[in-house]
Amino acid sequence: MRGNVAFGDEPIAEGELRFVPIKGTVAPVAGALIADGLYEVTNKGGVPVGTYRVEIMGYRELPKDPGDDLEIEAREQYVPAEFNERSNLEVVVEKGATSMRQDFQLTKP
Repeated sequence: MRGNVAFGDEPIAEGELRFVPIKGTVAPVAGALIADGLYEVTNKGGVPVGTYRVEIMGYRELPKDPGDDLEIEAREQYVPAEFNERSNLEVVVEKGATSMRQDFQLTKP
C-alpha cells in the first residue's frame, strides 16, 4: 500500500503511518515512514487482508534556542490526536488486492 499524506494544505514532510488491525482482523500492525508527503508499506508484503485503524503522526523541528549548545534537534509531533491515538480513520484491504493506493488528506480542526 502506498499514497500521499497531507495535513491541511501541506504534505507531511516527516512522520509515520500505522495500520492497526480492528474488527476481528488477525494480523500484525503494519507501518511506514512518511517522507515528503509519501509513504509505502513494503514490510512482509505490505498490509495484510483485513480492516485497520489508521494512525498518522507528523514531526517537525522546533526552533532552536540560540543559547543552547546541544547538537540534537528538538522536534514535536504536530498532527492532532484525532488522526493518531484517537483516530477513527479506517481502511479495508480486500482479498486479491495486489497493489493498493490510499491517500490521506487530513483537515485541520
